[in-house]
Amino acid sequence: MKLTSTVLGAPDPHALAEFYATLLGWPIRTDEPEWVTLRPAGGGAGLSFQLETEYVPPVWPPAPGAPQMQLHLDIEVDDLAEATEAATAAGATVADFQPQDGVRVCFAPVTFFVVPDQGAVVTRPGMTCAPSRRHDPGGGVTGSGGIDRP
Repeated sequence: MKLTSTVLGAPDPHALAEFYATLLGWPIRTDEPEWVTLRPAGGGAGLSFQLETEYVPPVWPPAPGAPQMQLHLDIEVDDLAEATEAATAAGATVADFQPQDGVRVCFAPVTFFVVPDQGAVVTRPGMTCAPSRRHDPGGGVTGSGGIDRP
Protein backbone atom coordinates (compact mmCIF):
# COMPACT_ATOMS: atom_id res chain seq x y z
CA MET A 1 0.00 0.00 0.00
CA LYS A 2 1.04 3.57 -0.64
CA LEU A 3 -0.46 6.80 0.67
CA THR A 4 -1.10 9.08 -2.30
CA SER A 5 -2.90 12.03 -0.75
CA THR A 6 -4.46 13.58 2.32
CA VAL A 7 -7.89 14.99 1.52
CA LEU A 8 -9.16 18.16 3.18
CA GLY A 9 -12.83 19.17 3.01
CA ALA A 10 -13.50 22.85 2.37
CA PRO A 11 -16.34 25.15 1.35
CA ASP A 12 -14.06 26.45 -1.45
CA PRO A 13 -11.59 23.72 -2.47
CA HIS A 14 -9.93 25.88 -5.12
CA ALA A 15 -9.17 28.74 -2.71
CA LEU A 16 -7.69 26.37 -0.13
CA ALA A 17 -5.66 24.57 -2.81
CA GLU A 18 -4.31 27.92 -4.06
CA PHE A 19 -3.23 28.80 -0.52
CA TYR A 20 -1.29 25.55 -0.08
CA ALA A 21 0.11 25.70 -3.63
CA THR A 22 1.54 29.13 -2.79
CA LEU A 23 2.76 28.08 0.66
CA LEU A 24 4.38 24.80 -0.45
CA GLY A 25 5.33 25.69 -4.01
CA TRP A 26 3.44 22.64 -5.33
CA PRO A 27 1.64 22.75 -8.67
CA ILE A 28 -2.07 22.14 -8.98
CA ARG A 29 -2.53 18.86 -10.87
CA THR A 30 -6.33 18.51 -10.97
CA ASP A 31 -8.67 21.49 -10.83
CA GLU A 32 -12.38 20.72 -10.95
CA PRO A 33 -15.22 22.65 -9.25
CA GLU A 34 -15.52 20.11 -6.41
CA TRP A 35 -12.03 18.54 -6.40
CA VAL A 36 -8.49 19.99 -6.57
CA THR A 37 -5.18 18.15 -6.10
CA LEU A 38 -1.62 19.28 -5.42
CA ARG A 39 1.45 17.09 -5.86
CA PRO A 40 5.08 17.86 -5.11
CA ALA A 41 7.20 18.14 -8.24
CA GLY A 42 9.55 15.38 -7.06
CA GLY A 43 6.72 12.92 -6.48
CA GLY A 44 5.28 11.59 -3.25
CA ALA A 45 1.99 12.02 -1.44
CA GLY A 46 0.11 15.21 -2.11
CA LEU A 47 -2.90 17.12 -0.88
CA SER A 48 -6.41 17.01 -2.27
CA PHE A 49 -9.32 19.33 -1.51
CA GLN A 50 -12.96 18.38 -1.87
CA LEU A 51 -16.11 20.49 -1.67
CA GLU A 52 -17.96 20.25 1.64
CA THR A 53 -21.15 22.28 1.24
CA GLU A 54 -22.08 21.87 4.92
CA TYR A 55 -18.60 22.62 6.26
CA VAL A 56 -18.48 23.99 9.81
CA PRO A 57 -15.04 25.27 10.84
CA PRO A 58 -13.47 23.94 14.02
CA VAL A 59 -12.39 26.32 16.76
CA TRP A 60 -8.96 27.12 18.25
CA PRO A 61 -8.38 26.75 21.07
CA PRO A 62 -11.04 24.12 21.60
CA ALA A 63 -14.28 24.93 23.34
CA PRO A 64 -16.87 22.56 24.82
CA GLY A 65 -19.53 21.67 22.25
CA ALA A 66 -17.68 23.40 19.40
CA PRO A 67 -16.49 21.62 16.25
CA GLN A 68 -13.15 19.91 16.85
CA MET A 69 -10.30 19.37 14.41
CA GLN A 70 -9.88 15.86 13.04
CA LEU A 71 -6.34 15.75 11.63
CA HIS A 72 -3.22 17.75 11.00
CA LEU A 73 -0.38 17.93 8.50
CA ASP A 74 3.25 18.40 9.43
CA ILE A 75 5.33 20.63 7.18
CA GLU A 76 9.01 21.21 7.83
CA VAL A 77 10.46 24.72 7.48
CA ASP A 78 13.98 26.11 7.70
CA ASP A 79 13.22 29.45 9.37
CA LEU A 80 10.29 30.24 11.69
CA ALA A 81 10.14 33.95 10.96
CA GLU A 82 10.43 33.49 7.19
CA ALA A 83 7.84 30.68 7.17
CA THR A 84 5.41 32.77 9.22
CA GLU A 85 5.95 35.74 6.91
CA ALA A 86 5.43 33.58 3.81
CA ALA A 87 2.27 32.09 5.30
CA THR A 88 0.78 35.48 6.14
CA ALA A 89 1.74 36.81 2.70
CA ALA A 90 -0.18 33.87 1.20
CA GLY A 91 -3.27 34.75 3.26
CA ALA A 92 -2.79 33.17 6.70
CA THR A 93 -3.22 35.03 9.98
CA VAL A 94 -1.30 34.35 13.19
CA ALA A 95 -3.60 33.03 15.93
CA ASP A 96 -3.88 34.94 19.20
CA PHE A 97 -3.53 31.72 21.21
CA GLN A 98 -0.16 29.97 20.92
CA PRO A 99 0.09 26.57 22.65
CA GLN A 100 3.76 26.83 23.60
CA ASP A 101 6.92 28.88 23.12
CA GLY A 102 8.73 28.52 19.82
CA VAL A 103 5.70 27.86 17.61
CA ARG A 104 3.33 29.98 15.58
CA VAL A 105 -0.20 28.74 15.08
CA CYS A 106 -1.62 30.34 11.97
CA PHE A 107 -5.06 30.26 10.39
CA ALA A 108 -5.27 29.63 6.67
CA PRO A 109 -8.44 29.67 4.58
CA VAL A 110 -10.59 27.08 6.37
CA THR A 111 -7.55 25.51 8.06
CA PHE A 112 -4.73 26.24 10.45
CA PHE A 113 -1.16 25.19 10.90
CA VAL A 114 1.68 25.52 13.39
CA VAL A 115 5.18 26.74 12.64
CA PRO A 116 7.56 25.53 15.37
CA ASP A 117 10.82 27.39 15.84
CA GLN A 118 14.06 25.57 14.97
CA GLY A 119 15.07 23.36 17.84
CA ALA A 120 11.70 23.77 19.54
CA VAL A 121 10.48 20.75 21.42
CA VAL A 122 6.97 19.87 20.31
CA THR A 123 4.97 16.98 21.65
CA ARG A 124 3.96 16.03 18.12
CA PRO A 125 6.69 16.72 15.58
CA GLY A 126 5.77 18.73 12.58
CA MET A 127 3.34 21.39 11.74
CA THR A 128 -0.37 21.43 11.91
CA CYS A 129 -2.66 21.92 8.94
CA ALA A 130 -6.28 20.99 8.44
CA PRO A 131 -9.87 22.12 8.51
CA SER A 132 -9.73 22.28 12.29
CA ARG A 133 -8.37 24.45 15.07
CA ARG A 134 -7.63 22.74 18.36
CA HIS A 135 -5.02 22.25 21.05
CA ASP A 136 -4.74 18.71 22.41
CA PRO A 137 -5.02 18.65 26.22
CA GLY A 138 -2.14 16.15 26.24
CA GLY A 139 0.16 18.96 25.16
CA GLY A 140 0.17 18.34 21.42
CA VAL A 141 -1.35 20.38 18.69
CA THR A 142 -3.78 18.81 16.30
CA GLY A 143 -5.58 20.08 13.27
CA SER A 144 -5.21 20.23 9.55
CA GLY A 145 -3.25 22.56 7.34
CA GLY A 146 0.16 23.60 8.58
CA ILE A 147 3.88 23.88 8.76
CA ASP A 148 6.17 22.19 11.25
CA ARG A 149 9.74 22.22 12.22
CA PRO A 150 11.09 19.34 14.30
